[in-house]
Amino acid sequence: MQRWGQVAALALLIVAGLAILRPFLIPIAWAAILAMASWPIFRALESRLRGWTRVAAIVITLFMVVVVVGPTIAVSVALVAEVTSGGRDPPVGRPR
Repeated sequence: MQRWGQVAALALLIVAGLAILRPFLIPIAWAAILAMASWPIFRALESRLRGWTRVAAIVITLFMVVVVVGPTIAVSVALVAEVTSGGRDPPVGRPR
């Protein structure tokens, strides 16, 4: 009887933990994908910097921020410009 209680408590903890982590699973997966994709670049940069791991990590981190955040900012600026224009400007190539 006590064993079933322990199994039930463990199952409840696992379900509760997954419910809490659910909103973060996709960002964690993307972070893992980016880390795995950038690992060879990091190793090559580290060897070029003759073992300066900290500097290589900073450079790769800044590079990833530019790669991920840069397009996000560009799209956000374009979206704000489009919304604030209120659609007054006709699309290019369309007769007035």
